[in-house]
Amino acid sequence: MTPSDKSRPSAMGQIAYIRALHAKISSLKQSIRDELKRPSPDWLRLSVLKKQKVRLKDKAHRFMLASADAPVSRPAHHKVLRS
Repeated sequence: MTPSDKSRPSAMGQIAYIRALHAKISSLKQSIRDELKRPSPDWLRLSVLKKQKVRLKDKAHRFMLASADAPVSRPAHHKVLRS
């Protein structure tokens, strides 16, 4: 195992991280909906919530792109098919 392998999260860890980000995004979406339902919405709060949601969506997107670019380690018994 190389030092870079130790710093890279496992596939299960990556999935858990993405799920956590999506849960936070869903929570922010609900907070935005709730705020908009109020008779007099707090527009500053809405702005902050929307910015947080966009930051988390960007973070999730960047993480998924970085994960897709990372080399995939396969167990030794898996064969790579080449054409």
